Amino acid sequence: MHLVGNLIFQLLLGLPLEIVHKWWRVLIVYFCGVIAGSLAHSLTDHNVALAGASGGCYALIGAHLASVVVNWSEMNHECCDGNPIRFLLSAPVRLTVLLLLAGLDTANAVYRRFFDPAGGNIGITAHMGGLIAGLFLGIAVMKNINEKPWEKNVGWVTLALFLVFVSFSIFFNGLYNGYPETDWTACCP
Repeated sequence: MHLVGNLIFQLLLGLPLEIVHKWWRVLIVYFCGVIAGSLAHSLTDHNVALAGASGGCYALIGAHLASVVVNWSEMNHECCDGNPIRFLLSAPVRLTVLLLLAGLDTANAVYRRFFDPAGGNIGITAHMGGLIAGLFLGIAVMKNINEKPWEKNVGWVTLALFLVFVSFSIFFNGLYNGYPETDWTACCP
């Protein structure tokens, strides 16, 4: 069920981003979200399994949120002129839908992780790592219709913060000795 949800998220969120921002920008954000989600999981919740593409999916949500924020005035241009399509595509409606989707999916993941005995022992911190990566890289990588000077500066800062997080996580993973022992021969004869 989790994998099906991830596929639906990818189609609903990835395709509109690709249409507006080009496939290669979405690819960068998605893969960096997968990496950031995996690194966040390894730092915080490494005793449980990591399954699915939640880091990438939440990076798409974060990229959408970043796109809505930096293109807020452009998305609201003539949104209240009586045209229902323009209203539904306005920034406040998009922001509400994105936050609702992310909130419901995160609540479901938290419930499965901590309260559902049949839900499995699947980690959830990849969601947050992917969301933060999508927000940070969405500002830096996604197309900005009318870029203001402060938005360019914020893009550089968020890119630097993302790179600092990834660098710290890689060094931490390489130097930390407290990970549980894994018997690789048991799973791969």
